[in-house]
Amino acid sequence: MAKLKKKHFSYKSKKKMRGISARLLKLAQPKKVVDTHLKENPFSVKRSALEYTASDRICQMAKPKKYEDFHTRTDCFTVTKGALQATATPRLIQLAIPKYSDRFAFYF
Repeated sequence: MAKLKKKHFSYKSKKKMRGISARLLKLAQPKKVVDTHLKENPFSVKRSALEYTASDRICQMAKPKKYEDFHTRTDCFTVTKGALQATATPRLIQLAIPKYSDRFAFYF
């Protein structure tokens, strides 16, 4: 049988476990919640917020931008000039010829 190779590192800690330190116990305690920032009535609004008037820049930024859609045509049912002047290549005409078979003979 093959011999086992020596491991290059060990998973065992070299330090012996001692008791839990006071600092570690202090860090393990959850933080206390301070409720100084909470009001009795959460729905009350400050008077300064009620009397605020928006600046011209904020009013300008509050309006939505108007985008123009360049990808769609206004009249989609008209044929463009380029399509009317186009000519088919010989290969395109060859590909446009339908293939007849016995399965579709009853259609003609």
